[in-house]
Amino acid sequence: MISRTHFARHLVQEGYATSTSDCFAKYLGDGKPGFVGHRWAKLADCMKWIREAGGEPIIAHPGRYDYTPVEFAALFDEFIQMGGKAIEFVTGSHTPDQYREYTEVARRYGFEASRGSDFHGPGEGRIDLGKLSPLPADLKPVWERWL
Repeated sequence: MISRTHFARHLVQEGYATSTSDCFAKYLGDGKPGFVGHRWAKLADCMKWIREAGGEPIIAHPGRYDYTPVEFAALFDEFIQMGGKAIEFVTGSHTPDQYREYTEVARRYGFEASRGSDFHGPGEGRIDLGKLSPLPADLKPVWERWL
């Protein structure tokens, strides 16, 4: 899949920006000339497609969504009603405060936990490979069922 990060790397290589973060600030971020808005599919459709492909739906990097607490509660409730079981609580795009926030969400809703670095390349993210915070002992890793 080609993402904005790939375009950012190319623009840096061609000298239009000094780094990928500079490229997002100038060209690819919200409201910038190269920004293309997302068109989101319905949650039910996403979960169906993921399952049909042999995957497990997980709410990824919830801290990146601009939702109110009421909207988040509706999302989590609908996700659970459709059989969703896990949330990504640690990701390279979350802050340490958000790790704590989504750990509490996992506990409150009984979600299994997932984590991911959001790694796209050396020096391009907040966290390098192998440097993520560990799962709290009381959260069950989603991958435990897969073993």
